[in-house]
Amino acid sequence: MERFLKYDRYQHKYQSFAHAEQISFIMRLIAKYNFSNGKRIENVLDIGMDNGVTTLFMLKEGFKNAENFQLYSIEKATEDFFGEDVLKESTPEELKHYHLNRGCTAFDIEKVLKPYTKLDLVFIDGEHISPIL
Repeated sequence: MERFLKYDRYQHKYQSFAHAEQISFIMRLIAKYNFSNGKRIENVLDIGMDNGVTTLFMLKEGFKNAENFQLYSIEKATEDFFGEDVLKESTPEELKHYHLNRGCTAFDIEKVLKPYTKLDLVFIDGEHISPIL
């Protein structure tokens, strides 16, 4: 919850279009969901990330709640802006659980994941641009 209270600061600093409700839902899902075998969400694929505000919150929540948590991000663009928030706001220990793949699409999945990686959650993050902008 402490992280979520900082959301307004991240949203403003990184000009995120993600809604607080979206961030809250994903954080609760990662924190609370248990599969029928008791396993937690450990392997997450994030497709499309912009500067990474939503990705940052997923990484921090997953790292806190699952020992083997891994977050794989795929972003078609190659500019340093994409994923900037995650790289600047994460600890070195958290970054060991993060795999940023710029210049990739979902068609490159076999290059991004280790063979036989079972994904527990796939988050497809489209544009958050308002028609007013």
